[in-house]
Amino acid sequence: MREKMEKKILQHRTFYFITTALAGAVAAVLACGILSYVSIATAMGPWISPTIILVFGAIFGAVGVSIAVSDHTLVRIQAMGELGGLVATGVGFTLPMLYFLDEKLFADFISNPVTFCSSIAVLVLVAGMVGTWLGKAFSPYMINRSVLPFPVSELVFGTIKSRHKDGMSGSLFKGLGFTAAFCFLRDGLKSSFVKIPALFGVREFLVAPSILGKGLPIQLSPMMWAIGALVGVRSVVPLLVGSLSRDLIVSPLNSHGSYLPFQLFAPNSYEGFLSAFCCGLILTDLLLCAIGIIRGCKFGGCLTTNFSVWGLLGSIAVHVKRIAKRSMRATGKEVIVPVLIVCSTVGLFTHFGFPLLAQAAIMVMGIVAAYQVTILSAEIGLVTFGRFITLMILPMIVFFNLSYMQFTIMCVFSAIAFAAAVNLVFQHRVARKLQIEPHRMNRYQIIALVAVAATLGFFLWMLFNNLQIGSAEFFAQRGRARSFLIKSFDFNWIPVACGLAYGLILRWFKMSPAMVFGGLLMPNSLVIALTLGATASDVFKRLGIRANNAMLSGVFASESIWMIFSLVLRFF
Repeated sequence: MREKMEKKILQHRTFYFITTALAGAVAAVLACGILSYVSIATAMGPWISPTIILVFGAIFGAVGVSIAVSDHTLVRIQAMGELGGLVATGVGFTLPMLYFLDEKLFADFISNPVTFCSSIAVLVLVAGMVGTWLGKAFSPYMINRSVLPFPVSELVFGTIKSRHKDGMSGSLFKGLGFTAAFCFLRDGLKSSFVKIPALFGVREFLVAPSILGKGLPIQLSPMMWAIGALVGVRSVVPLLVGSLSRDLIVSPLNSHGSYLPFQLFAPNSYEGFLSAFCCGLILTDLLLCAIGIIRGCKFGGCLTTNFSVWGLLGSIAVHVKRIAKRSMRATGKEVIVPVLIVCSTVGLFTHFGFPLLAQAAIMVMGIVAAYQVTILSAEIGLVTFGRFITLMILPMIVFFNLSYMQFTIMCVFSAIAFAAAVNLVFQHRVARKLQIEPHRMNRYQIIALVAVAATLGFFLWMLFNNLQIGSAEFFAQRGRARSFLIKSFDFNWIPVACGLAYGLILRWFKMSPAMVFGGLLMPNSLVIALTLGATASDVFKRLGIRANNAMLSGVFASESIWMIFSLVLRFF
């Protein structure tokens, strides 16, 4: 009976498409809500596909859908969900920069929810279609390259195939349930119709204040502990170094005249010196990244030895030639779609007052950056939004007099386009491994874009109006870093040079200046929470206890959902 029903579902393609698209839209909205908070609060954007696969896989198992049907359905649902997560991460990494550039302008931007949500929706749709079109152009070349390992695509494929083993779904739901219970006991419930007092009543407490003076702040955040455990000690150590550098490097440098017989520069306010010093760290990363691109090496931490800028330009020229040949015999639809995308992009940038030459520069740099971000992500499994957006910012600072709003729009637009291009190429690779024609994933991506465009603005507006940007629970490290770069020409060059020199020393020790920058500005409670999670994971690993990534994924997803749920309750 069940087999007949499944055959009937597959035969009625319209019904199958609608149900899959609706489930995928739900996944995209959930991922969008979770990552819009996580990306700003932690400056990290974990891949959410495994969580989506395990949740919907468990649902399919509960209703008795066979493995063969559910595998093909899951790959479509997770593709839509992952797009929502990637877009929310890209926007979360870039949009808060406007707050640090001009707090009043940011407040005006989010003051009207309709205008704000509409602006985000248009940005997502236009930039997402640009990224989707670029992904379609890049995909045939990239997924046929045997040298590209596509680690995320392999992770997705492996999770789909092994989700029934080792109790992965059970572990995920344990993480979701235990964390939801912990958050309920910590925060209680507050709304106009129900008020349940919190059992703990605090999100942070101090350890040994009598011994350590101010005390060691411990944050009661399972999400931070879980993310620390997921990223590991190697990623957390630079944050710890940055936190220690505040007292051991930055403060002594700023007040060096008080204990040395000479004075290199007049002392600044601590906050002013720290900002200029951090700007030097960001410029270090930018400088080494540019050198890496020109030389085609790993020195800048951006590229691999296989892909230099000259090879990149040559590959793009080949793609342009192929597209030109296809356009000679293209149908009306194949010609109209790119034209509409280009016209929409020009219209969007013109609405925000970009000069035509600046628009052309953004488009050219954006295509080159999108190609490099996609091919690098296919090799190392990380979407390097920040590096290439930073590289786009510098020439725009030098050659164009853009406003803070225009810089923000450029960065948000680029991040969304990168996210869409990367996701489509990755999902084409997964589809091929499951014997699905890759082009069938395209329409699901477009539906996901619509779902994200309709909801992302609401999530961000709610978060921005209820949480303080720059606080421990909503730190926005990535946006702060880009704001420092844009303001770099206004800083005193001596503290900037000090930061640049310190960044070069850090790179000598194979440590990321950008991560140390995060530790310099992050509240101690956040750094300690991530360190505790990473240390616990490392200790268990040394004891032969393997980290349960499914449970950890459930933990960070649960607290993010709880945060969104708590904010929504405030409206009732």
